[in-house]
Amino acid sequence: MTQSNFRDILIEGDSQSIRAHVDSSENELRENLSDLLYIASMLKWDFSANAHPIITLNAIKNLIGDDRKNPSKSLLLFGARLVSGKELRAEDLAILEKERKEGFASSVFISDLQNALCDGNKSVHVLSAQLFLASDRSLSLLEVVSEVLLHNIPQFALFVFHTMRAFSFQGNKDNLWAYLSCMIHQAKGIEFRERINTEHVKISDYTFSILKNNQVKLWDQFSIMLRFWEGDFVRIKQFRTDISYYLKRNNFETENEITPITNHWICNGPKQWGRHFIELSEKILEMDLSVKEKSEKIISLESLRAIGKKCDPQMLPLLGGGIEALC
Repeated sequence: MTQSNFRDILIEGDSQSIRAHVDSSENELRENLSDLLYIASMLKWDFSANAHPIITLNAIKNLIGDDRKNPSKSLLLFGARLVSGKELRAEDLAILEKERKEGFASSVFISDLQNALCDGNKSVHVLSAQLFLASDRSLSLLEVVSEVLLHNIPQFALFVFHTMRAFSFQGNKDNLWAYLSCMIHQAKGIEFRERINTEHVKISDYTFSILKNNQVKLWDQFSIMLRFWEGDFVRIKQFRTDISYYLKRNNFETENEITPITNHWICNGPKQWGRHFIELSEKILEMDLSVKEKSEKIISLESLRAIGKKCDPQMLPLLGGGIEALC
């Protein structure tokens, strides 16, 4: 497959060339977003998983989707800024080619990979390559790895969900190894608890206590839990078990509460939101904040948007209060 011109431009990192491409490719929105997400999946990122640029880029993709006919150039350029000229992982293809040439045990199992992840085993990338080849590049491998990473929701939920959705959006199976390696790279050397069986909760029982809690990171996590809970996944039962375990073990009551706004525009419902979320995102980009702070606010704004699409309409005033507190 021929590599796109935009990918080359992003890798080179020339800001003028990036702007020129964005200005001249208004009808290539999907392709541009796919390239941004792919480059993000290839980044050599040695920091917190929940600060990975792929999260911000997938959030930007979702926000831009509110008006595809007039895509926000400022959001696209900010997304490009997060990944352009950055160092990419160099070892992924080498690991895959080594296993392909040398051969591997056909008896490698999913449980081997999951156990290696749980134990923080440094050979996990090699095991994932073996399973990738043995399974003929099975798309289910992303869910296999995600299931283990979701044992630690605070540290990995945002990263896991947005990485999975980023891959789903671009829809190219040839890129699966990059996205799988992205997850493996963030999980290497980290120990995860073993799976614990627990009865599933009713997630809607937690909506009010979490939304009234003036903790932005909690909103982010809850938006991901909602989307996993209601998503179309093969391993939905395991995902719900991890979410239930987390919700049962935490108390979300607080004295620092959000003030609901009953006449906020979000209370009109998703069909009436129009470009509000896009305009707020562009407003965030104009704030005197660091790139990291802008990214965090954009992620949180997209999280509130996602909750608003799924929660009971009676909860929307709390989201309105959250939006005003955020922006």
